[in-house]
Amino acid sequence: QQQQQQQPQQGSWRDTRHHSSSQYRDVPPILQDQRGFSRDYFQTEGRQRRQTEQPYDENSFSGKLRRDLLSDYDAVAFPWESVWEESGWVQPGQSTNTSDASNIERTGLPVEVGINYYRILSVDVTMSIADIYVWFHEKWYDPRLTWNPDDYGGVEQTWFWIGDDKSEIWTPDIELWNQESSLSESLSNEYAVVKFDGHILWSRAGHLRPVCNFEGLTKFPFDTLSCVIEIGSWVYSGKYLRPTLMDETGFTFGARGITGEAYAEFKLTDISTEVHVYPPFPLSPEEDWPAILYTITFSRAWQPYIRGYLLLQIILNLTAMACFWLPPHCGERMLLGMTSLLASVTSDLVVSEKLPSVNEVTSFDNFSIMSRIFIALVLFETAMVIYFYYLTADSLTPRWIAWMIKKKETHNPNPRSNAKQKSFLHLKEMQNNIFWQKLSRNIDEFSRVAFPVGYAIGIGVITSNIQ
Repeated sequence: QQQQQQQPQQGSWRDTRHHSSSQYRDVPPILQDQRGFSRDYFQTEGRQRRQTEQPYDENSFSGKLRRDLLSDYDAVAFPWESVWEESGWVQPGQSTNTSDASNIERTGLPVEVGINYYRILSVDVTMSIADIYVWFHEKWYDPRLTWNPDDYGGVEQTWFWIGDDKSEIWTPDIELWNQESSLSESLSNEYAVVKFDGHILWSRAGHLRPVCNFEGLTKFPFDTLSCVIEIGSWVYSGKYLRPTLMDETGFTFGARGITGEAYAEFKLTDISTEVHVYPPFPLSPEEDWPAILYTITFSRAWQPYIRGYLLLQIILNLTAMACFWLPPHCGERMLLGMTSLLASVTSDLVVSEKLPSVNEVTSFDNFSIMSRIFIALVLFETAMVIYFYYLTADSLTPRWIAWMIKKKETHNPNPRSNAKQKSFLHLKEMQNNIFWQKLSRNIDEFSRVAFPVGYAIGIGVITSNIQ
């Protein structure tokens, strides 16, 4: 049966509506996109339904309601004048009793934004990107989608599909300004709930992926990071659309018993909101740009870094300091120190991959530098002790300097015989070596106390700075 189009009443804002599409969706796209059914099947079913020329069931009040609401509905344009008239604004040329009605500032359509935060999925500080699982809610008013429930069997609400490819109703272009990926890509496509009074609620589940300017990273891994998320309209200024906070706060925390934060590296600790209005551009002095700022604070699970890195560094340093108890003639003494140094550098490289290459120095950098300096000092002390242990010279004067001094001495006319001279030199070298070996033992005894105490003091200083 041929559907008869009803003519709109003259003299109302409904005259400006245009018929955007006369062919209705045969099957909800949520089934096509999210259920994975065959497109060929739906195309066949769609052709069969179009042949009947009855996209909605006449016996269903919901079908009649959808047909009447979408008969002359334009999903691209919005009647902004209906919003402005509520504030007392009148169109130019129309008579009014208020002399300054034309000077009333026009404010945009209020769009309430609420975010239900569930979990921090990942944080990439090297790329300054966070991934947050949320439920994203938007609420607005569309005067074209109003009806009397008594005319439709008491139906007080209906549902319209909103998707990337095609939407049945107009939607505000609320977007994440500091985005790594847009909301259309990171949030799911869902139906919007429309009440009989024209209020619309559109809820979607998905991810927020903002590009953050992280603060608090200098105390890594005991840091508490914060990220500011900016949400607002990308196309419409405040003259046409104004994002506001839903339920005065604009956010809620998700059911932790369902999603949970167990076995997660980051945990939400605090959220604050602020409506910030950016000044207008010089070419459009009447159009400011409001935005909602969400400041999200989350703490890092520092226990894995204590177990996997800090304790390992301390153990490696203590292992390197065990060289002080090995005799100098033991060849593995130097090898033990070098192995500890290489293991420390390798552990440092693994953790450094999670940090960006920046000028700021973190607590992790301070601890790493201190640990490597102490291991390097252990190697230097080991080399010095081994050198003294085998030294036979009577002083630390280099041989080339001693040779130059010897050249300047006068010639002895009665030198000893070669045998006696060699015996004398051998005895003198033995005496010198006994002195240097005693010095090497004293250095080891001093290092056994000084190095652990100094290392403990360094750890205490770094810990106090973190606190």
